[in-house]
Amino acid sequence: MTGRIWKLLGSMRFAIYLLVITALLSLVSMLVQEFLPQGIARSNLINIFGLNDPFRSWWFRSLLAVLSVSLSVCIIQRGPQMIKQAFERRFITDPALLKSMTGYIRFESADGVEEVRRRFKRLRLSVRTDSSEKLTALTGMSGGLSRIGPLLNHLGMLLLILGGLALSITGSSDTVSGAAGDTLRMPEWDFALRIDDFRIIYHPLSPNQWVEIPGGRRGKVLQIEADSAEVEISSHKEHKHSHWFPLGDLKNDFMAVQSGRSTPYQGNVSSYLTSATMIVDDSMFFEHRIEVNHPLRFHGFRFYQSSFETGGVITEVDTVTLKVQSETHGETTVKLVVDGNEVILPWGDFSLSAGKLFPDFRLDRNMQPHSASGQLVNPAVKVKVRRDCEEIGERWVFTYPFGGMREDELLINMQIVDLNVVKTTPAGYITVLNVRKDSGQWLIWMGFIFATIGLLFAYGMTHRRAWAVVERQPDSRDVVHLVIKNPRGMSLRPM
Repeated sequence: MTGRIWKLLGSMRFAIYLLVITALLSLVSMLVQEFLPQGIARSNLINIFGLNDPFRSWWFRSLLAVLSVSLSVCIIQRGPQMIKQAFERRFITDPALLKSMTGYIRFESADGVEEVRRRFKRLRLSVRTDSSEKLTALTGMSGGLSRIGPLLNHLGMLLLILGGLALSITGSSDTVSGAAGDTLRMPEWDFALRIDDFRIIYHPLSPNQWVEIPGGRRGKVLQIEADSAEVEISSHKEHKHSHWFPLGDLKNDFMAVQSGRSTPYQGNVSSYLTSATMIVDDSMFFEHRIEVNHPLRFHGFRFYQSSFETGGVITEVDTVTLKVQSETHGETTVKLVVDGNEVILPWGDFSLSAGKLFPDFRLDRNMQPHSASGQLVNPAVKVKVRRDCEEIGERWVFTYPFGGMREDELLINMQIVDLNVVKTTPAGYITVLNVRKDSGQWLIWMGFIFATIGLLFAYGMTHRRAWAVVERQPDSRDVVHLVIKNPRGMSLRPM
């Protein structure tokens, strides 16, 4: 039974089936939420199979684990043989054995050993000899590394899968935001990130851009000559007219109203740039610019410029009052210090502690929470719940129920009823950074390198092997028995 399992795991067909199943299930998991009917069945299915984050679900990790075991068994079974074929120099001393091989050639030569050497060198084969009293055996080989190409491909694939498994288990993605002067910290960081500045970089003024002209009206640039530009004022077909304005009177960095918020007009934006300083042990470590497609990498974390929000004001809150309800114990209120110690509820068996607080809670496109502004628009606090000294979970708590944030697993319902605002200060733009930790990233890079080298070895080299036995005849010409293993169709006729 054990032998059958070992053989199954080492089968390439089994590994291919696993790859296909993993790919199909991953595709289905990404689509199922779009088509599955709403209700309890949908909720249970999503929770059981982890469809909110399928690439960190139990079934995805299990498939990757089995696939990595299968590839490991395959490498163990075939690796030694591939390495042996790549580097072994085996002599054949029996002419009868050569005669039974495909491509056998027999000829006579005045100096058989040198003749074979010349032929091997013309084929770019490395040559080794083994001589005895009556005969000399020669072996030649080239492209031996092509035999370990598949082995490197298997190893590269294994590292890629292990890297994906590490990402699934230990990888994380979070969103942080802050205005200039804010110092950002996370519990898992051993450093702090200070936001020094955030700037929006605009394209130089050019034709077809929308601009703001004196008086607050908007228009489209038609052409630019010297120090002035022609601007089309109205977009109505019947009332189109244009005027020339000095370039200094035109603004392409004007504000526009989008989704009820005043925000810079995005059509003229070239890039977003955050200037930040890393702080380690209360000492400045280094300054860095975080720009779109140019992330900051530090201590295993990567900081991406995700987006920005208009500032308004920054609100600082020190305590939050929650209304807590339990079917067993009834209702009570509790005041928690933000990022403070836990507080035991009057019931005795429950305790709560407040973590980070977002004044304007939002979810980005990666479903990661962040604060869209510093104003108390949609305040939310992350509350950790413990029961009988054992942590049972944590949830974002709002001033009203928020869709998707289930409370039943915590056995209690919570709602914000009051916030103690310490102060509000004016703020400029707020930068939004996506923070990722990919602990398996180096495994993925190593897998990519091994797989690439394996492909170069397997398809960029040709493995050729040749054997010869030269029978020395004292009174006549040497008799040469020759076989060249040639997969690429090279001529085997005597030269």
